[in-house]
Amino acid sequence: MGVSKSTVHRWLQLKQIRRHSNAIKPLLCEPGKLKRLKFCLEHISPLSIPTNPTFHDFYDHIHIDEKWCI
Repeated sequence: MGVSKSTVHRWLQLKQIRRHSNAIKPLLCEPGKLKRLKFCLEHISPLSIPTNPTFHDFYDHIHIDEKWCI
């Protein structure tokens, strides 16, 4: 924007500008879609496939965002 942080902060306080975040999320690329599908298929209970496929429970799984991994 070409202005200092303190100026932006003051404008926010005076409600001359407001915060905005983009609600549109990027679509998955083809490799990402395949990876997600493979993950889902790996968690189907093999004994349930002939009748009504069900998934293994996820009570002992923890999902974290990759950016938190060091």
